[in-house]
Amino acid sequence: GQSCLHLLHGCRSLRIVGFEIQESELAAARQALAEYPHVSLHGFGWGEEEASGLPVSGDGGGAGIFVTEGTTRANMLKQGATASVQSMATWCDQNGVDVTRYVVIDVEGFESKVIRGMRLGEERNQKRFSAFQFELGGTWAGMDPRHGKDWSQRQMADYLTGMGYDLFMIGKHDWLKVVPAFFREDVHSKEEGFGAFVDGNLLCLHRSFGLASVRDMVYASANQAFD
Repeated sequence: GQSCLHLLHGCRSLRIVGFEIQESELAAARQALAEYPHVSLHGFGWGEEEASGLPVSGDGGGAGIFVTEGTTRANMLKQGATASVQSMATWCDQNGVDVTRYVVIDVEGFESKVIRGMRLGEERNQKRFSAFQFELGGTWAGMDPRHGKDWSQRQMADYLTGMGYDLFMIGKHDWLKVVPAFFREDVHSKEEGFGAFVDGNLLCLHRSFGLASVRDMVYASANQAFD
């Protein structure tokens, strides 16, 4: 995506590994990033465990592994193609990836499964995935068909803080530290007819692992919000 190109323009030697479930989007990404030697792209997605033949609906950036037929999201048509997924932790084990500096997750409702597939109950995976972000939004609403009746945002936040992560809402220039109670259904929430949800992007930083310089920068910014 555009964020990858922006980073690569600043640092051509940056190593990026990307994953895409749609053949057309994968081909476009490969063409856009072909000149960068340290970028590798793969034609599958992340999940809780290895699986194949999963239905894909929607198109472009709004496509995901969900079925909306017979619901008020039925305009997100089912594609003819299907997707395969793997556990992020297992794939890293198999490919010798011991540490990642930053992971971006954008999976249109599949976030809970991806997070569970990171196996964050194991310390080695807390070290391996010390900093990651994912999208919040309407796919987290309890009655949205893309959600799959999975974790609520509050359950997600409880799980991650229990695994040793601090949570930050990502702003345009800085970060806001939040706790699981932030995701209660009240003034922070939006509603589109499928249940309440908090919108935005969430940064997860482990309290003990990862780059100290990144933690210091984020915590300093977050603390300024309360000065």
